[in-house]
Order: sequence, then structure tokens, then C-alpha cells
Amino acid sequence: MKRIVSIFNLFVVAVCLLVPGQALGVEDWFERGNAFLKSKRYRDAIKAFSEIIGTNPRDADAYNNRGVAWHHKGDDDRAIADYTKALDIDPLFSNAYNNRGVAWFHKGDDDRAIADYTEAVEINPRYANAYNNRGGAWHRKGEYGRAIADYTKALELNPNYANAQNSQAWILATCPDEKYRDGGQAVELAQKAVELAPGVNTLDTLAAAYAEVGRFGDAITTEERVLSLLSMERETEGLREYIEHLESYKNHKPWREKMVEAPKGERLATYLESWRKAWESADLDAYLKFYHPLASQGRRLGKGAIVAKKEDVWSRKKPRKISFGPIQVSLRPGRLVVKFDQVYVGANGYRDRGRKTLVLAPWGQRWLIMDEKWSAK
Repeated sequence: MKRIVSIFNLFVVAVCLLVPGQALGVEDWFERGNAFLKSKRYRDAIKAFSEIIGTNPRDADAYNNRGVAWHHKGDDDRAIADYTKALDIDPLFSNAYNNRGVAWFHKGDDDRAIADYTEAVEINPRYANAYNNRGGAWHRKGEYGRAIADYTKALELNPNYANAQNSQAWILATCPDEKYRDGGQAVELAQKAVELAPGVNTLDTLAAAYAEVGRFGDAITTEERVLSLLSMERETEGLREYIEHLESYKNHKPWREKMVEAPKGERLATYLESWRKAWESADLDAYLKFYHPLASQGRRLGKGAIVAKKEDVWSRKKPRKISFGPIQVSLRPGRLVVKFDQVYVGANGYRDRGRKTLVLAPWGQRWLIMDEKWSAK
């Protein structure tokens, strides 16, 4: 039985049909836990793997799989603790190294992520996922040559790895350093990625590849497909970025990735706290200073629409208390993505809890909110 779960691996598990009242064995709990992971019932998965750990505190697989569940719930600190425990028990556990690398990456710590991915491939030199993931960390650090080398290795091991094809094609099409650009190869890789995994990300990369080789008509048509998909899915995250890509292609300009330094540590915490206070106090002027002129907030597009909504809401009911949970940070080219649990309490007693995603973009010497998304829990 496959008991180990690796993030970014697709896994298939058989659901064990249990007789009511029958005592569960360790392997039964594994089947249940993996089935819960597959169906995205992460809280139940955590309970299942915790049952195993309670029975056998030296079960590295259970710690690893529980770490995956914590990661998907957005708690990378607990995920890292579980992966670390798995590695204390089994120092040659390559999946746990890879998974801990993913958690470090999501927390914005590229160096620790790279160190863990490196351990994973040294233990298992045929670990395509770990090479691909390390490529993403090198890419975010602006180490384009190393990123390309890792994506190339991942594709040698798995020629149908759409994620690696897409990521390498993006660098070859948009890298600000021309020595790493190769439009022809970018088109070839991006076309394969679209064939294997058609969607917003792969189509956006294909459009960039077409633009790099001067096929602007194809770039425009492909980017318009991206916007059409986003509209059908009612998805607003990153919308303005894709619009910027389309405008560039209409002006017969290929897209160039912009790597910018992210605010880290105390600076980011101070930024978010200032935004929270402006919101909590319903100070519209202070609140709006955090938003990009082209910002989207749910279905509201543009700063004007955000102003109109907040004026309407705050005239009737104002916030009383807003608090944030653990913050998860990742850096995309030219964008900073911040995710956290949020609790909102209104002056009228209304209360809700959910997951907030902010996409920040550089604007002069500041970072401004380009997109804000809320998912209730």
C-alpha cells in the first residue's frame, strides 16, 4: 500500500468500506486519511493521521501525510513541524524533504526551500517533482540559469511534465536577461504544456512565447482566450496582470518579467497591520492608499468601484474588530501574494471567518493591493 503523500504528486487511493462498529487498524486509518486528502477534507485527514500517531509516535508516513493536510489548510508552520518530525524518524525520507521545501517556499523562504529540495534529489536523483520545485525557487530568486537547468532535468525524468514545460517556457519567453531567452523553444514547450494541461497559466505562457517570436496575432488571440476563461470562471485574481499582457501584445511588444524585491519580515507585517487598522477604523482615505488604481476586490473592478462599495457599507455598518491568522507569503514575477485566515466582527455584531488572498504589485516606491479575494469558511 502507498502510505506516503508528496505534494504536487497526484495520488490515487482505494476507499476502504468499513463495517459499522469495527475497530480501525493503522492501515484502515491510512486509507481513510488519504481518502480525506483526495476529497479535500483536510480536517478529517488530520484527525485520521493523528489517530495513527497516537498509536505509533514513530510513524514517519503519518507525520508526513498530516503535514500535507496542514499545508492545504494554510498552516505551513504546523506542516513544517510534522515534516521535520518525519525526517527525525527517517532521515532519508525524500518526500518529506520535498514537502517541507514546498512549505518553506510558500512562506517566502527560498533558501530553506532550495536546501530541502536539494536533500530530496540527493536521496532520490530521479525525483522529477523536487527538481521542478527547486527550479521554481531558483526562478523566484532570479537565478534563471539554475532554474532552467532544474526544469530541464525534471523534463528529462518526465517528458510529459506540464508544470516544468510551462515554467521553463515562461523564462525562455519573458526573461529580462536576453541570454536566457529562446522564443522558438518557448513556443515548443508552451504548446506541449497546453496540450497536456490547458488552462489560464499555460495559455498565458503560450501567448508570451508567441509574442517573443513576433507572432503577435497569435499572442493576442491566445491571451483573449485567457481572459475568456477567467470570465467564465468568474475569477478576478491576477486579472489586471493578464490585461496588461494583452495590451503589450496589441502594442507589438513582448512581455518582460519584472522581478522586484518583496517587503519581508517586519516591513510586511507593519504594512498589513497599517492596512488592517485603516479598515477597522473605517478610515476611507487611509484605506484607499493601500489600493492600486486598477485594483479588483471581488467583482468590483477599479478603485472607484471599491470607494462606492465601502462608502455604502460603512454608512450603514462599520467594522468593530478585524484579526488575521498565520500569514503565508509567495512571490510571483512582479507580484506578491499574501494569504491568511481572517475574522471580521461588525459594529452590529455580524461575524464571519474565512481566507483572504491579497495580490500586491509595485507602484513607485510602494506595494499596493492589485487584487483582493475572500473565501468564507
